[in-house]
Amino acid sequence: MVTIREAKENDAKALIVLRGKLFKETTFLLLEPDEYNPTEESEANFIRIFSRADNSSIFLALNSDSKIVGFMGVAGGITNRTKHRATVFLGVLSEYWGQGIGKQLFDQLFIWLPQSCLSRVELTTAVNNERAFSLYKKMGFQVEGIKKANISVAGELIDEYQMSHVITDN
Repeated sequence: MVTIREAKENDAKALIVLRGKLFKETTFLLLEPDEYNPTEESEANFIRIFSRADNSSIFLALNSDSKIVGFMGVAGGITNRTKHRATVFLGVLSEYWGQGIGKQLFDQLFIWLPQSCLSRVELTTAVNNERAFSLYKKMGFQVEGIKKANISVAGELIDEYQMSHVITDN
């Protein structure tokens, strides 16, 4: 079992370490390891921007030693026409896969959503990422379509599912 909480600016260094490991562990995330080079200041600013917005947040999963082992970002739109929606992105260290951490992060998202101004959260996932796809469906996300040849991994073009969850309570 892990603890889920919102990120604070002083989590910047630990979040950099986590994300650096994640980008090395899996090809299912957007960045390749050499494309991720934040400074502690830029990461703290990233956290600050998300924490001040009413449609964005960063949730952290901490193990019993208070080490960050997973995270979820919720990036809300910045224009009047898109402030009601957010893109969700997440990662969990591979050694913690299968322990329900992704579900716990989504549970925290759904607790947080009523205090936000969001009525839609969306995400994409590679069609070959069966573990994530299964979780997203279980959490109520629906496939809206397939984005053909949307990402390139080691020169191979991969399709992605476009998925969303519409919040009707807000």
